[in-house]
Amino acid sequence: MFQRFVPGAVALCLVAGLAGCAGWPFGGGAPADNGQAERVIRAYDLDGMLAQVGPIIRDSLDSNLPATVPPDKRRQLDSVIGEVYAPERLAQDMAQRLQQRAVEREQTGKLAVAAEAVDDPLVGRMVANEQAAETEAFATGFQEFLQPPHDPAREPRLDRMRELISEMQLVDLQIEFNAGMLRGMVAARNEVVPAEYRVSDENRARMLDQTRESLRERLPSQLPMMLLYAHRDVSDADVYAYLAMHDQPGMRWVNRALPAVLADTLTAAAERLAAAYPAPPAEPPQG
Repeated sequence: MFQRFVPGAVALCLVAGLAGCAGWPFGGGAPADNGQAERVIRAYDLDGMLAQVGPIIRDSLDSNLPATVPPDKRRQLDSVIGEVYAPERLAQDMAQRLQQRAVEREQTGKLAVAAEAVDDPLVGRMVANEQAAETEAFATGFQEFLQPPHDPAREPRLDRMRELISEMQLVDLQIEFNAGMLRGMVAARNEVVPAEYRVSDENRARMLDQTRESLRERLPSQLPMMLLYAHRDVSDADVYAYLAMHDQPGMRWVNRALPAVLADTLTAAAERLAAAYPAPPAEPPQG
């Protein structure tokens, strides 16, 4: 699902900000169980994406916590982050939320169809191409790929990548992923810094708005070229087949549901973090 292209770079921006502050009965049918949602999440490597959240939040805190935060508080916070953002816990929560959303909206048939569709080997190939983006070899090759001169022959293929980004809601998914990490960074930092250094609700809302706006502006121009390079060895026929797959009602419903489900999952995690961190001991009564 291409999550790995953007978060690392965007996380650095967030850290800097913190420092300054078919034929199936679609609709209805028997309720989908978590197994169907889990198949979608695994096939899209959303569980792999979720596994990045805790480490990125930890890295941001290493750079942003004031030196006055004592080691014992840092250790406590690290333990809480590990518990709240445990990859299997996040993945299970997201699967439950996706299943629940399908039941509430009477779309369990579409979820079932999508769970079958993602078993197609083509899905595995495309996701594997996107997973390669986290490697140094990809980064080096991609920079060479971007060098001029521009090749007009790429344009038709680039248009297919734009269609794929739209079908799979990749911009929205990236936005919700990074907004969710920002929520976690703020929640974690606020638990251990003195009151005067905490990020207020107003400033958090402003930071979230700025993050969303920045990503909404930049991603539509960045992602198509990244996809073009990632899938450079995929035939045109397979690209069209992949697009057709995502144009089916079941896949379309799942793709549009995932950004909201991801947002809910990471928002809930940030709230759990704030609730799980040990409260400071009460001051002894005076006199």
